[in-house]
Amino acid sequence: MNPAKKLLPQNDDMLEYVKQRLEKWAEWFSKGNWCGLGYPPCSLEYRLMMEGIIVRSTAPRLLGYNEETEEMEMLVKEMGKHAPYLALAVRCHYFTRGSLRDKGKKINVSHNHFKHYVDMAHQWLIGRLSVKY
Repeated sequence: MNPAKKLLPQNDDMLEYVKQRLEKWAEWFSKGNWCGLGYPPCSLEYRLMMEGIIVRSTAPRLLGYNEETEEMEMLVKEMGKHAPYLALAVRCHYFTRGSLRDKGKKINVSHNHFKHYVDMAHQWLIGRLSVKY
């Protein structure tokens, strides 16, 4: 066996693995890697209260790199080319707060269809990750 290949979980564990990867993906991209664009996710007062001393620098901020989240982003983009409604549902599910009904309304489908789309997206990702390795 090639040591460079990743060992993936089997059967039921694979669904949990994909869900965990998607949660990490959403968390990573939601952390505010904005490169100074737009409004900050929290005020300076809040950061001072939570972090203590805040050091500001004029040096460019290098974004961290997370291989697993970048791979997941690439796969969701690929999914969007083949099944845009699945990619939209999975993005809405992991990046939006609220109930399934609320999330379904955002993409103009019923909550049952929304849940079905998210489940199908999970299966698509399981298949795509399994083929890669």
